[in-house]
Amino acid sequence: MPGNAGPTIVALAALFFIPWLIYLSSLSPTVGFKDSPEFIDTAYMLGISHPAGFPTYNLTAKAATFIPLGSIAFRVNAVSAFIAALTLSALFLASLKFLQICQSAKETRTLFLSALAPSTLLAFALPFWSNAVKAEVYSLNAFFIVVLMYLLFLWKERGDARFLFAAAFLYGLSAGNHATVGMYLPAIVALYFFWKREAAPGSLTACVALFLLGLSVYLYLPIRSLAEPSFDWGNPETLSGFFYQVTDRKDSGVHFSAFREATGAAGMAWFSALVSFFSGVVSATAFFIKDIAMRFSPLMVAGAAFGGWMCWKRRPALLIFFLLIVLPNAGFFKGWGGESFFPSYIVVALLSSLALSEALERMQGYRTDKESVSEKPVLNWARMLVLILAVWIGTRPIVNFPQADRSEMYAGETLLKPIFLALPDDSIFLAGISWFHFFYHNDVERLRDDVTGVRAWDFLEKYPPEYLTKRRFPDLILPDASAHVLDSRLGAWNYLQDFMKSNASKRTIVTDQNLTFFKEFPLDQDFSPSRSVMMAYGGADDPEAGRRALEEFKRIVERELSRPGIAFEKNWINKIAYYFPSFAAYFRQREQWDNEREALKVMHDFLGVRDAPWFYKMTSNLIADGRAQDAQGYLERMEKKFPGQFETLMARAWLLRAEQKTGAAIEIYQDAADLRPEASNVYLEMAKTLALEGRKNEALEALEQSRARAVNLYEWSEVDAVSATLP
Repeated sequence: MPGNAGPTIVALAALFFIPWLIYLSSLSPTVGFKDSPEFIDTAYMLGISHPAGFPTYNLTAKAATFIPLGSIAFRVNAVSAFIAALTLSALFLASLKFLQICQSAKETRTLFLSALAPSTLLAFALPFWSNAVKAEVYSLNAFFIVVLMYLLFLWKERGDARFLFAAAFLYGLSAGNHATVGMYLPAIVALYFFWKREAAPGSLTACVALFLLGLSVYLYLPIRSLAEPSFDWGNPETLSGFFYQVTDRKDSGVHFSAFREATGAAGMAWFSALVSFFSGVVSATAFFIKDIAMRFSPLMVAGAAFGGWMCWKRRPALLIFFLLIVLPNAGFFKGWGGESFFPSYIVVALLSSLALSEALERMQGYRTDKESVSEKPVLNWARMLVLILAVWIGTRPIVNFPQADRSEMYAGETLLKPIFLALPDDSIFLAGISWFHFFYHNDVERLRDDVTGVRAWDFLEKYPPEYLTKRRFPDLILPDASAHVLDSRLGAWNYLQDFMKSNASKRTIVTDQNLTFFKEFPLDQDFSPSRSVMMAYGGADDPEAGRRALEEFKRIVERELSRPGIAFEKNWINKIAYYFPSFAAYFRQREQWDNEREALKVMHDFLGVRDAPWFYKMTSNLIADGRAQDAQGYLERMEKKFPGQFETLMARAWLLRAEQKTGAAIEIYQDAADLRPEASNVYLEMAKTLALEGRKNEALEALEQSRARAVNLYEWSEVDAVSATLP
């Protein structure tokens, strides 16, 4: 600590307690949306979270559940607030040490102000604040990154290998909280060798051993998976499941998106590969700079750039270390931003502290020089800058509080809880879209112990019997796996049918509206709406029941809209957005055209869905319902907004077919097929049209084309249904 330890302790206390109290005042009192119910459940039950498992977080949050203060959800949410406040204090210490290593300002006061300002600004930036008031892993990720840097700075400054060894162990442990820290290994190794050349003590062998010791926290995954918790994502008790978890295969398709897009555009030649790489770097850098400017200020971008330049002049090894953190972080999470960029935000804060220190030092030197040659008072620019920063940073809590405040946000609990309470007694619930919330309510709140929850997605896994075990579900009748060939989606469908038929004679089976599940399997003939978003197995095809369920869910949504803070909870609307399209798809499959239009109108008016696929669904709905004249109006709007698009061509062909202009319709279907050759539905509609012209052989050929392009069993079943109508 520079100079007198007293001011440092005061600053540390202020940086911890002031943000912490503000975070507590805006803390979510219960479960939220997105990953919140999952992390509360897996912390309380010691379950397996989504990839990469987050064992360090679950064990840390589990400790908080023993504190007798508030609900379990409140306690786990409070962990984020506590850790976020600790992170800010640690960042202040790391900034001081960084400034000392860079031999920045001589005055202790300048060092303090320079280290304090970026830390305080981060405290009340929306991404950091929003993650401090709910159950999430990102605050702990930021904490580990800051403390890791601080330990490395101490190792360099004091020449004590114990700080290096502590950093190695912490690095392994941090990988158990967020596996993406593995991307920063080149940065750490590079800094290690740079500073070893400057005679810093330490042993690489000891570092590797301590890192592996910290990383051993991942043994949590197979050990807890063997206990069969309700949240057992990826089934990591198996070797394949373990590697699926730790390598985060679930979201692999969106990682390094900037480079994937560039590679796809540039091709595979070496020169093109080089071009694609640099294109990806430019794209990721531009997105990152835009994110910093939006979340903080354009001045923060300038400060980081100036600080980076000063760092390069004084400690180039440190700048290389920082760049090897920012570049993979920005590239990996390009398109995500926010909390995903916390490691980069920390680097920006450190570099900005160096820039501020240099600016204050130079302003003070300029004033001193001027006063020495002039008798007139000289404006204290350094003091003006500090005042401007104080006002700017001081207004951040006021400006951002309404958006970050979750203190009266109960929608995460109240939206689906009444629906779960209405489940039939002793039923089996195939939980799909609502499975995070259902297992939270059942595991943590013990809401419906009589209901057996089965994750609907388990039937979409490569080998469902790995998840549906007698140990996990002793009260269910499970199909004999040896009687099924489970090497395809069709095999999984037969397994699911066996499961439902075996259990339906003794217990009611329900599922929730789930567009993905109903696309993968042709379930529209097996389930029908019962209450709100719930659907019952074996129910009758009753259009009125479907409309009642839709209206009931609309009333629930309208009730939730009146709750405080809902306008700033974007993940709430994302949850709603899954259900209404599923209603619409189900009604279409059952040819309940009035009901489908009502669901489509809700999507249009409430969710703001006004894209080409929506217009195509509305146009084709009206045509199928014998209202071609009304469809014409939608088609005209469609052709103005989306000229030449695939859906526009499909809608035009539908209308021509309804007008018995089959020849013209076939030509347009062919244009649509040329535009999107991988689409199955265009060949299906073409087959229907060819059949109307009596061109059976061509219709059969089009059906085969449609079948070859079918991506799920529902599309396959549609082809079978049309095939059955051909003479």
